[in-house]
Amino acid sequence: MARRNVTAGIDEEEATIEETFMPQTPHIERHFRGSETVRDIVIGMADGLTVPFALAAGLSGAIQTTSIIVTAGLAEIAAGSIAMGLGGYMAARSDAEHYDSERVREELEVNEKADIEASEVAEVFQSYGLTGVLSPTAILGRSRFIQDDGTFLLPNAARGRYFLMPVINSGAAYVAAARLGTQDVLGQPFEINSDTTGPLIIEIHGDGGTLEGIVTTRDGAAVANGQVMLVPPLPFREDQTAYKGSATDNQGRFRITAIRPGIYTAYALSQREEVGAWMNPEFITPHLPFGVEVNVGLGQALHRDFMVR
Repeated sequence: MARRNVTAGIDEEEATIEETFMPQTPHIERHFRGSETVRDIVIGMADGLTVPFALAAGLSGAIQTTSIIVTAGLAEIAAGSIAMGLGGYMAARSDAEHYDSERVREELEVNEKADIEASEVAEVFQSYGLTGVLSPTAILGRSRFIQDDGTFLLPNAARGRYFLMPVINSGAAYVAAARLGTQDVLGQPFEINSDTTGPLIIEIHGDGGTLEGIVTTRDGAAVANGQVMLVPPLPFREDQTAYKGSATDNQGRFRITAIRPGIYTAYALSQREEVGAWMNPEFITPHLPFGVEVNVGLGQALHRDFMVR
């Protein structure tokens, strides 16, 4: 059994937390995404209505022939439409090219100057009144915070309520336990404040389970680009890391690795959904009757085939 303990000290002056955290309650909200289209329509209508009327009013004072005034107005509408269309296209294209170049430059700087970029992120947070807050996601994965002895340190963590969200990129490894002092924080919210004491200990095992199989329809056809999701028991439903899923390939095959030993409920869908959706009771309730219990043991390799309802 491969194990690794990752620890961090936490005291009143300098709180430290592990890799990535998210808000306690999963929140799914939808926003209107057509604001740019509405903007273009409003600007186009304003220009398209104002200029033709102004042109017609000016020509009517100098020319008495109605047909010429109407023809000039229609010509201006056509020319204005083309001009507005080309102008909007060129502006959007220039803006996209500028964004792409800036993104490439920032990615390069994050890789080569991680510490400086982290400081810049901290300054952005501070400009919004979040004094002393350092965003862990700005630098984790770019700098080497976990030392050879398994310790790590993230200074200036903001006080508040957190969920532990460790990211492990190593085969069958999974988080087996997490404790802040004597408090179990795996899959549970915990507080960081002036009274918090540590260390934060994260225990990683390298013998997670594996589940693979095929997803088909009732007619036996393979479900491509579908999803199989392992939903944990109720005590861990708010722990995003406890959910394990996989998309299906063109033959309907899937493979889920690094599964924490335990009893799960497996669901198969014909389309992929984010983990946040599965954490939403309103989303998962209609699927409950179709769940299949799967018991994953330590280092166990299972094969299960599922049918989309």
